[in-house]
Amino acid sequence: LKRLDEVLAKLEAIMTDAPLERGPYHVLRSRSFQSHGKVRHAINEMQRAILYLKHQTSYYERLAALYESIGDDVSAQNVRERLAQNAAR
Repeated sequence: LKRLDEVLAKLEAIMTDAPLERGPYHVLRSRSFQSHGKVRHAINEMQRAILYLKHQTSYYERLAALYESIGDDVSAQNVRERLAQNAAR
């Protein structure tokens, strides 16, 4: 995990604001935070990932699962409803 954190720090320094770069970057940060037991930080990173790639279904699914892991079923349901709304568009 230390190696992942080092790689993420290097990526941050060279990335642009392109959504296809930023979205996956925030997913990786989310996974790193989760692996360190920092689920709230992992949630924040997934919210950022969704800002960059709003139609990435897996991002919403991961965010909902993170909410469920901390017992926040209401937020998990809200995320799933947003996903359903996006799919209907």
